Amino acid sequence: MTTAPLLQRGKRTALTAVATGLFASILPATGFSQDYPGGTSWSQGWKVLEPSFPSSKALDVLSLEWDYFQVHDHNSDLRFVVGFVLSNPRAVLGEDPKVLPTGANLAVVSSGGGWEPHSTFTHFPLQDFSGDASDLLTQAGPNSSDSFVKIVSCERPSPECEALSEETLILTGQDQRFSWNLRLEPSSEPIAPTRGDDVGYLPGEHWTVHALGLRIRVQGEIFDTLSGETKHLDTWGYRERSFGQYAVVPDGWDFHVGHGRLTDGPAAGGDFSFTLQTYHKSSQLDFAEALFTDENGQEQHKTFSAEAGQISLNNSVWGWSETARQCMPRAGSIVLNDGEHQVEVNFTSNAEEEQSLLSDLTVPVSLFVIQYRFPQYSATISRADGTVLGRFANRGIAEFSYARRLLPEGPTPVDCQRWGARFGRYFSVR
Repeated sequence: MTTAPLLQRGKRTALTAVATGLFASILPATGFSQDYPGGTSWSQGWKVLEPSFPSSKALDVLSLEWDYFQVHDHNSDLRFVVGFVLSNPRAVLGEDPKVLPTGANLAVVSSGGGWEPHSTFTHFPLQDFSGDASDLLTQAGPNSSDSFVKIVSCERPSPECEALSEETLILTGQDQRFSWNLRLEPSSEPIAPTRGDDVGYLPGEHWTVHALGLRIRVQGEIFDTLSGETKHLDTWGYRERSFGQYAVVPDGWDFHVGHGRLTDGPAAGGDFSFTLQTYHKSSQLDFAEALFTDENGQEQHKTFSAEAGQISLNNSVWGWSETARQCMPRAGSIVLNDGEHQVEVNFTSNAEEEQSLLSDLTVPVSLFVIQYRFPQYSATISRADGTVLGRFANRGIAEFSYARRLLPEGPTPVDCQRWGARFGRYFSVR
């Protein structure tokens, strides 16, 4: 088996160069971060607040961490995302945001379930944030405000946790439209953290992705003020903690998560979940994970590495998004193969369902988009000898992030397809 770099690394676009230059012009000129090994845990507090976290004067302005949650409600087809983000927590260059939005940030995205689509990004200054590195009792925004987010770990005794297990996290909050009260528990073992030292374009940047729960149990309620409806949930979700010192704007990622049940094979009726992570510039942060019940009723929890030649991703169809001001992948395929099992996933995205997560809080961030897509996945899980164990079909959650184009006029379909080819040249796993 031969391998090649996961992405065909193209030359930097003019916009990428502009974004990189903006970051470099704002950052101090001396000193870089030191090595920072390790990951986090289900109930641990913020890594970027640990005393040992690298906080050089040069890159501490880029210190960033997110606690990220997805809800996949298969009863109503609701897909719901809450991201709690902490950036530049020591207020390098002052509390007035200049590079990343200094302080805490709340991202909320919703699609499906019979509700109107929704995406918001809310910023909270550091004075409205509370939290530390020891455990997860953290909040941004007061409960009485229009927007807030709070996480409570039940490892710490509290009235909210009465009759709940120590592993439970309570995620509450609201934005301008939704409010939620969710109880989260792990349903799969976390995989080891994956660190990339080849992200971004500035010396010393690093980013660690820790998928703490490919499959988590989500119970509770989400209320939509627009429809007046409450959804009562007992379903699956996903959780990730990622952290580092990383100027995300000139770089970006491609990310997929899907959950469902297997059909049409000896493993039919079993559960299936998968995720794929790739970062555009990095070759160290390209990995995947799959969790499924095999034909013997045994749970298989697989991890796949691009460097080991176990992942293939082809974004075969691209289209223009006026809101994102960028070309977006609309169809493609993923193949995961560790020599024992193969997971082959095809996906198509409806452009009308996409949600652009945008912010104009700082100039660099205004040049960046996280595009939420909600692909229809169809997958086949088989043994290496070709024996099909089961098939899967369901709607999931995907993200594609990149720098936005400066001009609102989009390229021709041919040019969009040509531009996207740089993200579609992958090695073969066969």
